[in-house]
Amino acid sequence: MPVTVARGLSAYSEIFDPAGEVRPLYRPIMDYLKKADLREFRDRFSRADQINIEEGVTFLLRPGEERILKVDWIPRIIESAQFDRIREGLIQRATAINLFLNDLYTGRQDVVPEDVIRSSLYYYPACMGFTPPRKIYLHIYGPDLVRMDGDTWYILEDNIRIPSGVSYALKYREIAKRLFPDFLSSYDIYPVHLYPHFLRKNLEYIAPPSNGGREPVAVLLTEGSYNAAYYDHKYLAEETGVSLCVPKDLFVDDEGFVQMRTNRGNLRVDVIYRRIQDIDDFVPNLSKSYIAGKVNLANAWGTGVLDDKGTFPFVPKMIRRYLDQDPILPNAPTYSPLVEEDLKYILSNFPRMVIKCREGYGGHGIWICPEATKDQQEEWRREMLANPLNFIAQDCLDFSTHCLTRFTQDDIVLDDTYVDLRTYVLMGEKVQVMPGGISRVAPLGTRVVNSSSGGLIKDTWVLR
Repeated sequence: MPVTVARGLSAYSEIFDPAGEVRPLYRPIMDYLKKADLREFRDRFSRADQINIEEGVTFLLRPGEERILKVDWIPRIIESAQFDRIREGLIQRATAINLFLNDLYTGRQDVVPEDVIRSSLYYYPACMGFTPPRKIYLHIYGPDLVRMDGDTWYILEDNIRIPSGVSYALKYREIAKRLFPDFLSSYDIYPVHLYPHFLRKNLEYIAPPSNGGREPVAVLLTEGSYNAAYYDHKYLAEETGVSLCVPKDLFVDDEGFVQMRTNRGNLRVDVIYRRIQDIDDFVPNLSKSYIAGKVNLANAWGTGVLDDKGTFPFVPKMIRRYLDQDPILPNAPTYSPLVEEDLKYILSNFPRMVIKCREGYGGHGIWICPEATKDQQEEWRREMLANPLNFIAQDCLDFSTHCLTRFTQDDIVLDDTYVDLRTYVLMGEKVQVMPGGISRVAPLGTRVVNSSSGGLIKDTWVLR
């Protein structure tokens, strides 16, 4: 099968070296592509996409507009030594963030400016003085990373409040094993299928003391089928063996305990894996039950303050303060308009900055200045200066690239495009990092990789 390589970006390519030669890690895949039959391989791509449709692997863009997530079935590969460093860095980061949250809600934190904390939508003063079971706030963590060269990785964002997407990593690995076994046979990679097992164990581990030692009852709480990530909710509930609940399934009884309505009567709930934000809007008095220690929430109520991009620049300081260590994985260079020196840098370099709204998510609220007109840049500059508390800025990074696969009548074309990595961390009796995750590739012409903004997903292989 003829393979055409369309290199159009100057960033570090994970597949090709500067001379255009295939890196050793990808030679088995490239050798396979050259020997494969074009029609048969294209049919397998189409069949994999059809499985997504048949099995409902969807993402809700907006009410009434459900979409099958696009997948590029040529995988991303990460060497074992590279991922070992990622694992160490994420364990370090999750540990420091959790310690900060404990200090924050006991009134002891002095790392993040108070005006940043108090202006966060996800800071909950009602949690002051409350400590969750086992002092764990951050149970599930889904950071986004980018690779800059052969050895350097940056944290681009922390996803702490309600991290999503792990089901797609699990499902796409399952489909890849079915339809692309010849790819997998050339590599010894870590499995990812045990993630639901470890998630279930963690949910049981964090049951509140009011449980009294009986077998914990955990549920996954979703808004319902109209939530953008409903497939993610449904899949994880099935794979972990916990009940999938919508708000009407739960209520707080007269003694303050959470009960689940079932066909056999009410069942007391110990742990809620919540995939919603405003808990009392959905289950009245749930926050009171939580603060009284009669149910636990994963993630803990109040963790979202660290999902606020305004606190992101201060995470390296948390690592140094609480662990007396330098960060293993540095932040992408990030600046706060509230800091005079940072503001000077932002304004001097505005045409090459990325400006992010503190509460933005899913690719929204991101202004990529190098991809904008001068008029757009000036409008964004004025808006940031009018409300500096609401924004952060990052250098516009030329992070690493992978391939975006397309077929023509005569060949397969590998276009050059940007790629990031979202992996998943579980914090319970110990901290565990999923060996893989989802790599998201941007549509051509942009750096925005989010699925809701048109990005595609790749299965991510970590070598043993």
